[in-house]
Amino acid sequence: MEPFCLVDPEKLRHPFPDYEYCRRENPVFFYEPMNAWFVFRYADVDRLFHDERLSNARMGGYVPGALPSYREAVEWLFANYFRHWLLSLDGEPHRALRRHLQPHFSERAVSGWVPAIEEMTGELLDRVAAQGFMDFSRDFAYELPVLVISSLLGVPAGERRRVIGWSDHLANYFNVIPPTEQTSAEMVDSTREMIDYLEGLLRQRRSRPEADLLSRMAGSGLEEAVIVANAMVLLVAGHETTRNLMGSCVSLLLRHPDQLARLRADMSLLPRAIDETLRMEPANPIMARLVAEDFEYAGDALRRGQLLFLGIGSANRDPAFVEDPERFDIGRKPGKHLGFGSGPHFCIGSILARREASIALRELLTRFPGLRGDGPEEWVCQAGMRGPLRLPIRWT
Repeated sequence: MEPFCLVDPEKLRHPFPDYEYCRRENPVFFYEPMNAWFVFRYADVDRLFHDERLSNARMGGYVPGALPSYREAVEWLFANYFRHWLLSLDGEPHRALRRHLQPHFSERAVSGWVPAIEEMTGELLDRVAAQGFMDFSRDFAYELPVLVISSLLGVPAGERRRVIGWSDHLANYFNVIPPTEQTSAEMVDSTREMIDYLEGLLRQRRSRPEADLLSRMAGSGLEEAVIVANAMVLLVAGHETTRNLMGSCVSLLLRHPDQLARLRADMSLLPRAIDETLRMEPANPIMARLVAEDFEYAGDALRRGQLLFLGIGSANRDPAFVEDPERFDIGRKPGKHLGFGSGPHFCIGSILARREASIALRELLTRFPGLRGDGPEEWVCQAGMRGPLRLPIRWT
């Protein structure tokens, strides 16, 4: 297995054979160039998601790994903002912030957003209906999630194009291993722009509150840096993950016409189709943790300060977890796949992401009969992010 699949661009296009090899031969693998651990089996990944000896304050682990020319900037961003992210906290600070945010992403809250999501979906599909074709990724999957999360937070419509660019640059930095000159420069510049913008918007909401999440956060008593940091991460996470979920589901259905026909015949299978997509093509194939204290695991010595990467994309295809894991089956009972993580940091936006994807796919399949692929796909295939970048489709 040379080179290591998660740092090799060619292998990242189709890492699944190497995942299988790692599950069998190197289930807990130390990659010396990064001083980091990678875990590949389902049982280990799920167990370690719950292990309190691993910290979610993993952003600090990225500071030593930053390029020397950007280390000072990355360290400043971590010290002032990244460390406040919900996904960077542990223990009671994490639980306290989650209590502030969770009500806005509950089943009840998301149900209240359904009419707005349906309206946004309809408007996007109306734009392309008559022409009979579109790039699903660019014309739809990149648009709907940012419309939804921006509306939820209160970002004006005219600023949403900037949100996509900021999100891409921030996500690329943490998902490309190791960081490059380009990903470092784009992340630092975009994050500074996003901070300046959100601080200005927060000042507006403090003086003139509106019916949006940012206004509620402004009145919550949270520190300004905490509000800005988590508005930032919600914009990124609420956009990147959902767009890749929708695109991956459409791609898998087009590549498996028997499953597409099955879904058209029985739309009640849509939730299972979404879960099967999350199992086979999770938007985030790995998630990082920081080793908080020295300990031994499976005979290996993990040392405080090292990063440990949990291989979701491998674990979800582990035969010990699911039978015939390489088969896409929308009738499969989903089980406890790890597409949204596991444990106390289970994705706070999972209900919203599932609902967006369900509405989008239902409307797409209902309105556009004869849906089929219309040319080669192009995918983002990074260690920590995966999904269609270009997905041309056509309909009758």
